[in-house]
Amino acid sequence: RRQRQMCIRDRFVLSIALVVAGWKMTGQLAGLGIMLLGVALLLAVLVIPFLEIVIIPAVQPRKEGRKSVTDRVHDVYRRVLAWTFRHGWLTISLGLASVAVSLVLATQLKLRMVPFADRDQFAVEIYLRPDTPLERTGAVADSVYRMLRADGRVKSVTSFVGCSSPRFQMSYAPQIAGKNYAQFIVNTTSIDDTEDILDRYADAWADRFPEAYVKFKQLDYQNVPSLEFRFYGSDIDSLRAAADRLMARMRQMPELQWVHTDYEDPRAIAEVRLDPVTASQLGITRTVVAANMALASGDVAVGSVWEGDYRLPVVLKRDARLGERSLSDIGDTYVSSPVPGVSVPLRQIADVEPAWSQSKIVHRNGMRCITVTADLKRCANAMRMTSRISDIIDRELVLPAGVTTELGGAHEFDWETIPPIASGLSISLVIIFFFILVNFRKFGITLV
Repeated sequence: RRQRQMCIRDRFVLSIALVVAGWKMTGQLAGLGIMLLGVALLLAVLVIPFLEIVIIPAVQPRKEGRKSVTDRVHDVYRRVLAWTFRHGWLTISLGLASVAVSLVLATQLKLRMVPFADRDQFAVEIYLRPDTPLERTGAVADSVYRMLRADGRVKSVTSFVGCSSPRFQMSYAPQIAGKNYAQFIVNTTSIDDTEDILDRYADAWADRFPEAYVKFKQLDYQNVPSLEFRFYGSDIDSLRAAADRLMARMRQMPELQWVHTDYEDPRAIAEVRLDPVTASQLGITRTVVAANMALASGDVAVGSVWEGDYRLPVVLKRDARLGERSLSDIGDTYVSSPVPGVSVPLRQIADVEPAWSQSKIVHRNGMRCITVTADLKRCANAMRMTSRISDIIDRELVLPAGVTTELGGAHEFDWETIPPIASGLSISLVIIFFFILVNFRKFGITLV
Protein backbone atom coordinates (compact mmCIF):
# COMPACT_ATOMS: atom_id res chain seq x y z
CA ARG A 1 0.00 0.00 0.00
CA ARG A 2 2.86 2.37 0.85
CA GLN A 3 4.58 1.61 -2.46
CA ARG A 4 1.34 2.32 -4.35
CA GLN A 5 0.95 5.62 -2.53
CA MET A 6 4.51 6.59 -3.44
CA CYS A 7 3.89 5.51 -7.03
CA ILE A 8 0.78 7.70 -7.19
CA ARG A 9 2.67 10.62 -5.66
CA ASP A 10 5.57 10.34 -8.11
CA ARG A 11 3.25 10.09 -11.11
CA PHE A 12 1.30 13.09 -9.92
CA VAL A 13 4.48 15.16 -9.51
CA LEU A 14 5.85 14.13 -12.92
CA SER A 15 2.51 14.83 -14.60
CA ILE A 16 2.43 18.30 -13.04
CA ALA A 17 5.96 18.86 -14.36
CA LEU A 18 4.87 17.83 -17.85
CA VAL A 19 1.86 20.14 -17.72
CA VAL A 20 4.08 23.05 -16.61
CA ALA A 21 6.48 22.31 -19.46
CA GLY A 22 3.57 22.06 -21.86
CA TRP A 23 2.74 25.72 -21.27
CA LYS A 24 6.07 26.49 -22.91
CA MET A 25 4.72 25.24 -26.22
CA THR A 26 3.54 28.10 -28.40
CA GLY A 27 1.67 28.47 -31.65
CA GLN A 28 -1.03 26.17 -32.95
CA LEU A 29 0.34 23.09 -31.14
CA ALA A 30 0.07 24.65 -27.67
CA GLY A 31 -3.58 23.77 -27.13
CA LEU A 32 -3.09 20.24 -28.43
CA GLY A 33 -0.06 19.72 -26.17
CA ILE A 34 -1.90 20.95 -23.08
CA MET A 35 -4.85 18.65 -23.79
CA LEU A 36 -2.61 15.61 -24.27
CA LEU A 37 -0.67 16.31 -21.09
CA GLY A 38 -3.90 16.88 -19.16
CA VAL A 39 -5.25 13.52 -20.28
CA ALA A 40 -1.95 11.90 -19.28
CA LEU A 41 -2.29 13.47 -15.84
CA LEU A 42 -5.78 12.05 -15.36
CA LEU A 43 -4.65 8.58 -16.48
CA ALA A 44 -1.64 8.60 -14.15
CA VAL A 45 -3.51 9.85 -11.09
CA LEU A 46 -6.90 8.14 -11.43
CA VAL A 47 -7.08 5.33 -13.99
CA ILE A 48 -3.75 3.52 -13.51
CA PRO A 49 -3.94 3.33 -9.66
CA PHE A 50 -7.51 2.05 -9.92
CA LEU A 51 -6.45 -0.66 -12.38
CA GLU A 52 -3.56 -1.62 -10.09
CA ILE A 53 -5.96 -2.18 -7.19
CA VAL A 54 -8.34 -4.21 -9.37
CA ILE A 55 -5.79 -6.33 -11.25
CA ILE A 56 -3.24 -6.85 -8.46
CA PRO A 57 -5.23 -8.28 -5.52
CA ALA A 58 -4.13 -8.09 -1.93
CA VAL A 59 -1.96 -10.97 -0.66
CA GLN A 60 -4.17 -13.82 0.63
CA PRO A 61 -3.88 -17.61 1.03
CA ARG A 62 -4.29 -19.54 -2.24
CA LYS A 63 -4.94 -23.16 -2.92
CA GLU A 64 -1.89 -25.32 -3.54
CA GLY A 65 -0.82 -25.34 -7.22
CA ARG A 66 -3.01 -22.44 -8.31
CA LYS A 67 -1.50 -19.15 -9.46
CA SER A 68 -3.13 -15.92 -10.44
CA VAL A 69 -2.53 -14.15 -13.76
CA THR A 70 -0.26 -11.62 -12.10
CA ASP A 71 1.81 -14.42 -10.55
CA ARG A 72 2.33 -16.01 -13.96
CA VAL A 73 3.31 -12.68 -15.50
CA HIS A 74 5.74 -12.06 -12.66
CA ASP A 75 7.33 -15.52 -13.13
CA VAL A 76 7.86 -14.90 -16.85
CA TYR A 77 9.27 -11.46 -16.18
CA ARG A 78 11.66 -12.83 -13.56
CA ARG A 79 12.96 -15.53 -15.93
CA VAL A 80 13.47 -13.00 -18.76
CA LEU A 81 15.24 -10.63 -16.39
CA ALA A 82 17.59 -13.39 -15.18
CA TRP A 83 18.39 -14.30 -18.80
CA THR A 84 19.26 -10.70 -19.67
CA PHE A 85 21.72 -10.49 -16.74
CA ARG A 86 23.36 -13.79 -17.72
CA HIS A 87 23.85 -12.49 -21.28
CA GLY A 88 24.63 -8.87 -20.56
CA TRP A 89 26.59 -8.00 -23.70
CA LEU A 90 24.02 -9.68 -25.95
CA THR A 91 21.22 -7.70 -24.25
CA ILE A 92 23.10 -4.43 -24.71
CA SER A 93 23.87 -5.31 -28.35
CA LEU A 94 20.21 -6.09 -29.05
CA GLY A 95 19.22 -2.79 -27.45
CA LEU A 96 21.69 -0.82 -29.58
CA ALA A 97 20.60 -2.71 -32.69
CA SER A 98 16.96 -1.89 -32.03
CA VAL A 99 17.84 1.80 -31.68
CA ALA A 100 19.80 1.73 -34.95
CA VAL A 101 16.95 -0.02 -36.78
CA SER A 102 14.44 2.51 -35.43
CA LEU A 103 16.62 5.39 -36.66
CA VAL A 104 16.82 3.84 -40.12
CA LEU A 105 13.07 3.30 -40.21
CA ALA A 106 12.47 6.90 -39.08
CA THR A 107 14.20 8.22 -42.19
CA GLN A 108 11.71 6.28 -44.36
CA LEU A 109 8.61 7.67 -42.67
CA LYS A 110 6.43 10.37 -44.23
CA LEU A 111 6.68 13.13 -41.66
CA ARG A 112 4.20 16.00 -41.36
CA MET A 113 4.03 18.52 -38.54
CA VAL A 114 0.26 19.18 -38.77
CA PRO A 115 -2.28 16.50 -39.81
CA PHE A 116 -5.10 16.67 -42.30
CA ALA A 117 -8.60 17.20 -40.93
CA ASP A 118 -10.57 13.96 -40.78
CA ARG A 119 -13.97 15.42 -41.64
CA ASP A 120 -16.90 14.39 -43.79
CA GLN A 121 -16.37 17.62 -45.70
CA PHE A 122 -14.05 19.11 -48.30
CA ALA A 123 -13.74 22.23 -50.44
CA VAL A 124 -13.58 22.80 -54.18
CA GLU A 125 -11.89 25.92 -55.57
CA ILE A 126 -12.16 27.01 -59.22
CA TYR A 127 -9.63 29.47 -60.66
CA LEU A 128 -9.89 31.14 -64.07
CA ARG A 129 -7.91 33.90 -65.77
CA PRO A 130 -8.18 37.32 -64.09
CA ASP A 131 -10.11 38.88 -67.01
CA THR A 132 -12.71 36.08 -67.19
CA PRO A 133 -16.33 37.34 -67.07
CA LEU A 134 -18.61 36.14 -64.31
CA GLU A 135 -20.84 34.29 -66.78
CA ARG A 136 -18.01 31.97 -67.83
CA THR A 137 -17.04 31.34 -64.20
CA GLY A 138 -20.65 30.44 -63.46
CA ALA A 139 -20.78 28.02 -66.41
CA VAL A 140 -17.68 26.13 -65.21
CA ALA A 141 -18.96 26.11 -61.62
CA ASP A 142 -22.34 24.77 -62.77
CA SER A 143 -20.67 21.82 -64.53
CA VAL A 144 -18.70 20.90 -61.41
CA TYR A 145 -21.81 21.38 -59.25
CA ARG A 146 -23.88 18.97 -61.37
CA MET A 147 -21.13 16.36 -61.22
CA LEU A 148 -20.93 16.54 -57.43
CA ARG A 149 -24.70 16.40 -56.95
CA ALA A 150 -24.88 13.30 -59.14
CA ASP A 151 -22.64 11.40 -56.69
CA GLY A 152 -24.73 9.56 -54.10
CA ARG A 153 -22.08 10.01 -51.43
CA VAL A 154 -22.50 13.80 -51.50
CA LYS A 155 -25.11 15.08 -49.03
CA SER A 156 -25.04 18.79 -49.88
CA VAL A 157 -23.07 21.36 -51.88
CA THR A 158 -22.91 25.06 -50.97
CA SER A 159 -21.68 27.20 -53.88
CA PHE A 160 -20.09 30.64 -53.98
CA VAL A 161 -19.61 32.05 -57.50
CA GLY A 162 -17.74 35.32 -57.80
CA CYS A 163 -17.28 35.40 -54.03
CA SER A 164 -15.73 33.33 -51.28
CA SER A 165 -17.17 31.39 -48.36
CA PRO A 166 -17.11 32.40 -44.70
CA ARG A 167 -14.24 31.05 -42.64
CA PHE A 168 -15.99 27.85 -41.59
CA GLN A 169 -12.73 26.30 -40.29
CA MET A 170 -10.03 28.15 -38.38
CA SER A 171 -7.14 26.93 -40.55
CA TYR A 172 -8.94 27.33 -43.89
CA ALA A 173 -8.49 30.79 -45.41
CA PRO A 174 -10.82 31.48 -48.38
CA GLN A 175 -9.38 33.23 -51.42
CA ILE A 176 -9.98 36.86 -52.29
CA ALA A 177 -13.28 37.16 -54.12
CA GLY A 178 -13.34 37.94 -57.84
CA LYS A 179 -15.27 37.30 -61.04
CA ASN A 180 -12.76 34.60 -61.95
CA TYR A 181 -13.18 32.59 -58.73
CA ALA A 182 -15.77 30.10 -57.47
CA GLN A 183 -15.86 27.86 -54.40
CA PHE A 184 -17.87 24.93 -53.08
CA ILE A 185 -18.25 23.50 -49.57
CA VAL A 186 -19.16 19.82 -50.00
CA ASN A 187 -20.61 17.63 -47.22
CA THR A 188 -20.36 13.85 -47.63
CA THR A 189 -21.79 10.83 -45.89
CA SER A 190 -18.55 9.79 -44.12
CA ILE A 191 -14.83 10.47 -43.81
CA ASP A 192 -13.97 7.45 -45.99
CA ASP A 193 -16.32 8.69 -48.71
CA THR A 194 -14.60 12.07 -48.58
CA GLU A 195 -11.22 10.49 -49.32
CA ASP A 196 -12.69 8.27 -52.06
CA ILE A 197 -14.27 11.28 -53.78
CA LEU A 198 -11.02 13.23 -53.60
CA ASP A 199 -9.08 10.29 -55.09
CA ARG A 200 -11.63 9.86 -57.87
CA TYR A 201 -12.21 13.46 -58.98
CA ALA A 202 -9.11 15.46 -57.99
CA ASP A 203 -6.93 14.41 -60.94
CA ALA A 204 -9.76 13.83 -63.41
CA TRP A 205 -11.26 17.30 -63.02
CA ALA A 206 -8.16 19.40 -62.31
CA ASP A 207 -7.62 20.28 -66.00
CA ARG A 208 -11.01 19.32 -67.41
CA PHE A 209 -11.58 22.90 -68.63
CA PRO A 210 -8.85 24.51 -70.78
CA GLU A 211 -9.19 27.95 -69.17
CA ALA A 212 -9.81 26.85 -65.56
CA TYR A 213 -8.15 24.90 -62.78
CA VAL A 214 -10.46 22.93 -60.48
CA LYS A 215 -8.88 22.21 -57.11
CA PHE A 216 -10.35 19.53 -54.84
CA LYS A 217 -8.97 20.48 -51.43
CA GLN A 218 -8.89 18.19 -48.41
CA LEU A 219 -9.36 20.25 -45.26
CA ASP A 220 -6.11 20.74 -43.44
CA TYR A 221 -4.96 22.10 -40.08
CA GLN A 222 -1.96 23.65 -41.82
CA ASN A 223 -2.81 27.13 -43.09
CA VAL A 224 0.21 27.64 -45.38
CA PRO A 225 0.84 26.23 -48.88
CA SER A 226 2.72 22.93 -48.94
CA LEU A 227 5.33 24.00 -51.51
CA GLU A 228 6.66 27.52 -51.98
CA PHE A 229 9.95 28.56 -53.58
CA ARG A 230 10.78 32.26 -53.66
CA PHE A 231 13.16 34.18 -55.91
CA TYR A 232 14.38 37.67 -54.95
CA GLY A 233 15.96 40.23 -57.24
CA SER A 234 15.64 43.70 -58.74
CA ASP A 235 15.15 42.70 -62.40
CA ILE A 236 11.72 41.26 -63.21
CA ASP A 237 12.91 39.50 -66.37
CA SER A 238 15.60 37.66 -64.38
CA LEU A 239 13.04 36.64 -61.75
CA ARG A 240 10.68 35.32 -64.42
CA ALA A 241 13.51 33.42 -66.13
CA ALA A 242 14.48 31.70 -62.86
CA ALA A 243 10.85 30.87 -62.06
CA ASP A 244 10.21 29.49 -65.56
CA ARG A 245 13.23 27.18 -65.33
CA LEU A 246 12.09 25.81 -61.98
CA MET A 247 8.49 25.39 -63.14
CA ALA A 248 9.61 23.49 -66.24
CA ARG A 249 11.48 21.06 -64.00
CA MET A 250 8.65 20.74 -61.46
CA ARG A 251 6.04 20.03 -64.14
CA GLN A 252 7.93 16.82 -64.93
CA MET A 253 7.18 15.47 -61.45
CA PRO A 254 4.01 13.34 -61.33
CA GLU A 255 3.44 14.10 -57.64
CA LEU A 256 2.77 17.79 -58.40
CA GLN A 257 -0.07 19.63 -60.08
CA TRP A 258 -0.94 23.25 -60.89
CA VAL A 259 2.62 24.56 -60.83
CA HIS A 260 2.31 28.36 -61.10
CA THR A 261 3.63 31.70 -59.83
CA ASP A 262 1.94 34.59 -58.06
CA TYR A 263 2.66 36.82 -61.08
CA GLU A 264 0.00 37.12 -63.77
CA ASP A 265 0.68 36.95 -67.49
CA PRO A 266 1.85 40.24 -69.07
CA ARG A 267 -0.92 42.23 -70.73
CA ALA A 268 -0.90 44.15 -73.99
CA ILE A 269 -1.03 47.90 -73.48
CA ALA A 270 -0.70 51.07 -75.52
CA GLU A 271 2.39 52.89 -74.34
CA VAL A 272 2.10 56.67 -74.64
CA ARG A 273 5.37 58.67 -74.63
CA LEU A 274 4.81 62.41 -74.48
CA ASP A 275 6.95 64.81 -76.48
CA PRO A 276 8.35 66.94 -73.65
CA VAL A 277 8.69 70.07 -75.80
CA THR A 278 5.34 70.08 -77.62
CA ALA A 279 3.34 68.91 -74.61
CA SER A 280 4.88 71.48 -72.27
CA GLN A 281 4.14 74.28 -74.75
CA LEU A 282 0.45 73.39 -74.58
CA GLY A 283 0.52 72.76 -70.81
CA ILE A 284 -0.41 69.09 -71.21
CA THR A 285 0.94 66.71 -68.55
CA ARG A 286 0.80 62.94 -68.09
CA THR A 287 -2.06 63.37 -65.61
CA VAL A 288 -4.11 65.30 -68.17
CA VAL A 289 -3.47 62.67 -70.84
CA ALA A 290 -4.39 59.83 -68.46
CA ALA A 291 -7.68 61.52 -67.52
CA ASN A 292 -8.63 62.11 -71.16
CA MET A 293 -7.74 58.52 -72.13
CA ALA A 294 -9.82 57.14 -69.25
CA LEU A 295 -12.84 59.16 -70.32
CA ALA A 296 -12.40 58.10 -73.95
CA SER A 297 -12.14 54.38 -73.11
CA GLY A 298 -15.09 54.34 -70.68
CA ASP A 299 -15.53 52.28 -67.50
CA VAL A 300 -14.81 55.28 -65.30
CA ALA A 301 -16.36 55.48 -61.83
CA VAL A 302 -17.95 58.92 -61.52
CA GLY A 303 -19.88 58.48 -58.27
CA SER A 304 -22.11 56.19 -56.26
CA VAL A 305 -25.67 55.84 -55.02
CA TRP A 306 -27.06 53.98 -52.03
CA GLU A 307 -29.76 51.35 -52.24
CA GLY A 308 -30.64 50.69 -48.62
CA ASP A 309 -27.43 49.52 -46.95
CA TYR A 310 -25.64 48.75 -50.24
CA ARG A 311 -23.38 51.16 -52.07
CA LEU A 312 -23.73 50.97 -55.86
CA PRO A 313 -21.08 52.56 -58.11
CA VAL A 314 -22.05 54.82 -61.01
CA VAL A 315 -19.81 53.97 -63.96
CA LEU A 316 -19.41 55.84 -67.23
CA LYS A 317 -19.14 53.24 -70.01
CA ARG A 318 -18.28 53.47 -73.67
CA ASP A 319 -20.96 52.52 -76.17
CA ALA A 320 -20.42 48.84 -77.02
CA ARG A 321 -21.71 49.41 -80.56
CA LEU A 322 -18.57 51.39 -81.37
CA GLY A 323 -16.52 48.19 -81.07
CA GLU A 324 -13.00 47.79 -79.76
CA ARG A 325 -10.53 50.63 -80.18
CA SER A 326 -7.46 50.16 -82.33
CA LEU A 327 -4.03 51.70 -81.87
CA SER A 328 -4.80 54.36 -84.49
CA ASP A 329 -8.02 55.26 -82.66
CA ILE A 330 -6.00 55.95 -79.54
CA GLY A 331 -3.73 58.29 -81.49
CA ASP A 332 -6.75 60.15 -82.86
CA THR A 333 -8.16 60.80 -79.39
CA TYR A 334 -8.36 64.52 -78.67
CA VAL A 335 -6.68 65.76 -75.53
CA SER A 336 -7.91 68.95 -73.88
CA SER A 337 -5.32 71.59 -73.08
CA PRO A 338 -5.43 73.91 -70.07
CA VAL A 339 -5.46 76.69 -72.68
CA PRO A 340 -9.16 77.56 -73.17
CA GLY A 341 -10.60 76.25 -76.42
CA VAL A 342 -7.50 74.28 -77.41
CA SER A 343 -7.50 70.49 -77.89
CA VAL A 344 -5.17 68.43 -80.07
CA PRO A 345 -5.00 64.80 -81.22
CA LEU A 346 -2.80 62.63 -79.04
CA ARG A 347 -0.54 61.73 -81.99
CA GLN A 348 0.62 65.36 -82.30
CA ILE A 349 2.07 65.48 -78.81
CA ALA A 350 3.00 61.83 -78.14
CA ASP A 351 4.12 58.55 -79.71
CA VAL A 352 1.65 55.67 -79.23
CA GLU A 353 3.15 52.16 -79.51
CA PRO A 354 2.03 48.67 -78.45
CA ALA A 355 3.87 47.13 -75.51
CA TRP A 356 3.63 44.43 -72.87
CA SER A 357 3.29 45.32 -69.21
CA GLN A 358 3.29 43.42 -65.94
CA SER A 359 -0.21 43.34 -64.46
CA LYS A 360 1.13 42.65 -60.95
CA ILE A 361 4.54 43.08 -59.30
CA VAL A 362 4.86 41.40 -55.90
CA HIS A 363 7.16 42.65 -53.14
CA ARG A 364 8.16 40.81 -49.97
CA ASN A 365 10.00 42.63 -47.18
CA GLY A 366 10.59 45.53 -49.56
CA MET A 367 12.20 43.39 -52.30
CA ARG A 368 10.78 42.23 -55.60
CA CYS A 369 9.84 38.59 -55.22
CA ILE A 370 8.29 35.92 -57.41
CA THR A 371 6.96 32.77 -55.72
CA VAL A 372 6.61 29.38 -57.42
CA THR A 373 3.79 27.37 -55.86
CA ALA A 374 2.49 23.86 -56.55
CA ASP A 375 -0.22 21.60 -55.17
CA LEU A 376 0.59 18.11 -53.95
CA LYS A 377 -1.42 15.12 -55.03
CA ARG A 378 -2.89 13.01 -52.29
CA CYS A 379 -0.43 10.68 -50.52
CA ALA A 380 2.54 12.80 -51.68
CA ASN A 381 4.72 14.10 -48.84
CA ALA A 382 5.62 17.80 -48.67
CA MET A 383 8.94 17.26 -46.84
CA ARG A 384 10.26 14.81 -49.41
CA MET A 385 9.15 16.95 -52.36
CA THR A 386 10.69 20.06 -50.79
CA SER A 387 13.98 18.21 -50.36
CA ARG A 388 13.96 17.00 -53.99
CA ILE A 389 13.15 20.41 -55.43
CA SER A 390 15.67 22.12 -53.16
CA ASP A 391 18.38 19.79 -54.52
CA ILE A 392 17.33 20.72 -58.07
CA ILE A 393 17.66 24.43 -57.24
CA ASP A 394 21.11 23.94 -55.69
CA ARG A 395 22.59 21.53 -58.24
CA GLU A 396 20.80 21.86 -61.56
CA LEU A 397 19.22 25.32 -61.75
CA VAL A 398 21.40 28.09 -63.15
CA LEU A 399 20.13 31.33 -61.64
CA PRO A 400 20.56 34.71 -63.37
CA ALA A 401 22.90 37.21 -61.76
CA GLY A 402 21.44 39.00 -58.77
CA VAL A 403 18.74 36.39 -58.05
CA THR A 404 18.60 34.67 -54.65
CA THR A 405 16.30 31.88 -53.42
CA GLU A 406 14.35 31.09 -50.28
CA LEU A 407 12.20 28.17 -49.17
CA GLY A 408 8.69 28.93 -47.91
CA GLY A 409 5.46 27.05 -47.37
CA ALA A 410 5.38 24.05 -45.05
CA HIS A 411 9.20 24.00 -44.74
CA GLU A 412 9.28 27.54 -43.38
CA PHE A 413 6.31 26.82 -41.10
CA ASP A 414 8.02 23.72 -39.66
CA TRP A 415 11.23 25.56 -38.82
CA GLU A 416 9.23 28.27 -37.10
CA THR A 417 7.33 25.66 -35.06
CA ILE A 418 10.07 23.16 -34.12
CA PRO A 419 12.26 25.46 -31.90
CA PRO A 420 9.46 26.25 -29.37
CA ILE A 421 8.53 22.56 -29.20
CA ALA A 422 12.15 21.52 -28.69
CA SER A 423 12.53 24.18 -25.99
CA GLY A 424 9.44 22.90 -24.17
CA LEU A 425 10.63 19.29 -24.33
CA SER A 426 14.08 20.28 -23.04
CA ILE A 427 12.58 22.08 -20.06
CA SER A 428 10.34 19.11 -19.30
CA LEU A 429 13.34 16.74 -19.34
CA VAL A 430 15.24 18.95 -16.90
CA ILE A 431 12.25 19.11 -14.53
CA ILE A 432 11.73 15.33 -14.70
CA PHE A 433 15.45 14.74 -14.08
CA PHE A 434 15.45 16.75 -10.86
CA PHE A 435 12.26 15.14 -9.57
CA ILE A 436 13.78 11.69 -10.10
CA LEU A 437 17.01 12.86 -8.48
CA VAL A 438 15.09 13.96 -5.39
CA ASN A 439 13.60 10.46 -5.08
CA PHE A 440 16.71 8.32 -5.76
CA ARG A 441 19.40 10.78 -4.49
CA LYS A 442 21.97 9.37 -6.95
CA PHE A 443 23.03 10.85 -10.28
CA GLY A 444 23.90 7.46 -11.81
CA ILE A 445 20.51 5.89 -11.20
CA THR A 446 18.78 9.10 -12.26
CA LEU A 447 20.66 9.12 -15.62
CA VAL A 448 19.67 5.49 -16.23
